[in-house]
Amino acid sequence: MKTASSFLLPSALALGVTLFPGAAHAQQATSLSATLRTVDPEKDPAYSDAVDVMPVLTRTDTEGPVVGATLEFYLRDTAGNMNAYVGSAVTDDEGRINPAMRIPLVNGCDFLGNATLTGGPLDAPVEYPLEVLFAGDTINGEPLAGSSTTVPIRLVKETVQVKIIAGTSGRVGEPLTIKATVEDLDGDAPCDRSAMTGDRAQTLVGRTLAFFLDYNSDGDFSDPPREFLGNDVTERDNADSDAYASVVADTTPQGGTPRAGVRDNALLVQLPANDPLYLAASGSSRLVLEPAALDPQKSTLTVEPEKPTAGSSVKIIATLRDAFGNEQGPDAAEHVVQIVVEEGGGRMVEAKATRDPETGRYFQFMEGPAQPSTVKVRLMVDGQSGSSLDIEFTSACGCRSTRSSGPEGAMAFLVAACALGARRRKTLC
Repeated sequence: MKTASSFLLPSALALGVTLFPGAAHAQQATSLSATLRTVDPEKDPAYSDAVDVMPVLTRTDTEGPVVGATLEFYLRDTAGNMNAYVGSAVTDDEGRINPAMRIPLVNGCDFLGNATLTGGPLDAPVEYPLEVLFAGDTINGEPLAGSSTTVPIRLVKETVQVKIIAGTSGRVGEPLTIKATVEDLDGDAPCDRSAMTGDRAQTLVGRTLAFFLDYNSDGDFSDPPREFLGNDVTERDNADSDAYASVVADTTPQGGTPRAGVRDNALLVQLPANDPLYLAASGSSRLVLEPAALDPQKSTLTVEPEKPTAGSSVKIIATLRDAFGNEQGPDAAEHVVQIVVEEGGGRMVEAKATRDPETGRYFQFMEGPAQPSTVKVRLMVDGQSGSSLDIEFTSACGCRSTRSSGPEGAMAFLVAACALGARRRKTLC
């Protein structure tokens, strides 16, 4: 009895042969071989693709083709739990199946029934033996013995993309809803066996995604623990919508983070390596956080120069901030800002502050008091009272002002302080 076998590339895998000779001298032995064609000839088939099985049935005595024989196809697993009847076909004049028997490797196709496929990593595919069987038959009056052959389908996980589709911008202190999809770029091979791959990208249902937010912008998504936002499973809102998973991130600052601004790669979504059908994948995105609502009381005032002298002018700078201390930058909405004198003399040069378009800060000039004193100024934003600042104006010789119960006492103290300072520096006040 003759057995056909050979070693071929992954795109044309040779199948071993088992012969069923039947009763001695009553049946002519047959030989069955087959090759496997994959989407990529250099690779094992991936889940959601299809494979083509191309068998050849011949007589062992003449090696001629067996025409009109019915071949059956069964897909099994190595554990013996799966025995899926793929279908049958009749050999042509060359003893072949034409077209080839196509097997979509997609869960949910009718021939699988309740059985499910599982892929493996690229270096460790999951093997599914495919049996091609000729049960034996009488063809043109001649009894032919049955034969079978088995080819292993080495199934790997499909490559996918994770995309963040929502939640890349928000406002500090407000909930941030982050959404992501898992996308098979060519989709599932159709169960009607009309193609070896899908014809368009599709988002996948039932995939578990893990979400992360780098609150402190250190590139480590594990510290602090709140940076792991949780898991969610991709689902569709309706039959026509994309499948997505989502979580809600708390952007209330803790320990000073997160702060407003632009953070590259602050969002990370992962499809883990333990997914049974798809290779591990991840998607990242920058995050733009706008400051929270403006809080005049949290806004700050500074003065230039820091140590002004009596009779000089100063520049007072207002930095508008939100309730968490985040600075309102140049892209923030513009406000009516005024800096007013409450105590201590001095006079504002302008009626309201001017906005610096590069920094988003506001500034206003003030003429200082003629005599050393402490001037208290107050920030007003859109008519709302904000923070205040005490500005101490000293004399040119370094004399400081002090409060007293009356003008005479204040002047006497001032003269004495100046005289003492002048004697120490050997200068006149």
